[in-house]
Amino acid sequence: MIVASIAIICLTVISAVLLRENRRLTNLVVARNPDAVIAVERQAKKKKDRDDKPHHAWANPSEAVGP
Repeated sequence: MIVASIAIICLTVISAVLLRENRRLTNLVVARNPDAVIAVERQAKKKKDRDDKPHHAWANPSEAVGP
C-alpha cells in the first residue's frame, strides 16, 4: 500500500513536468519567431527593488503644494 502511494506521487510529479515541457515546446513550435521565445525564456525575471527608507513624509513644504 505504501509503495503504491509513493509510486502514484512520483508518477504525478513526472507527469506534471512532462506536461509543462510539452506545453513549452508546443508554444515554441506555434510561435512565429521561435528565436524571440527562446530569448524571453533565457532572461531572468527582474525582482522589484525596494527602498531601504521609503518616503513617507515630505522633505520640504513645496512638495505638498500642487500646481
